[in-house]
Amino acid sequence: MKIKPGNYKYGGSLPYEDYIFILDRFPVFCVDLMLVRNNNISGIEVLLFKRRNDSHIGRWCMIGGRLWKGETIKKALKRQGEDIGVKFQFVPPFSSNLPIWINDKVKQVPSKQAVTAVYPAKITSEKIKKVGNEYTAYRWFNKEEILNKNKYQFAYDHKNKVVQSLKILEDIIRFKF
Repeated sequence: MKIKPGNYKYGGSLPYEDYIFILDRFPVFCVDLMLVRNNNISGIEVLLFKRRNDSHIGRWCMIGGRLWKGETIKKALKRQGEDIGVKFQFVPPFSSNLPIWINDKVKQVPSKQAVTAVYPAKITSEKIKKVGNEYTAYRWFNKEEILNKNKYQFAYDHKNKVVQSLKILEDIIRFKF
């Protein structure tokens, strides 16, 4: 199949055949927003969302998605925050140019090869939408809940991403300059 040149703008869609052709041949760059808060009782908690659609329906994940052509990482992350109704600030020393974790595991998403960068952030305006286009519920999880093998199911490779990112955050909190 030969892809026809076109003007596929930010947020636009390719014809399905072109989309599959590309997914079969090239990795997709994605961003995940790992929203965290400090709970004095259980420590660092992560906000996760229950998937509404795709093969991971009913499983928990961070909010995230692909980077659109012409979109910066910072704008993609802002878009993810807007999708759930929040504004946020990055947890220092991280920024849109410095993710906490990059996952290039080949089979993290069965339908495509995703390369995902995870960005830790704190919510600055907490008006989280109860439901969204991609989720039916949300809740804050502490590390023990995430590590519990039988209690919760996670979408994609998000359990691994969250656990690895939490380890890094905990190390930074313990290490004082």
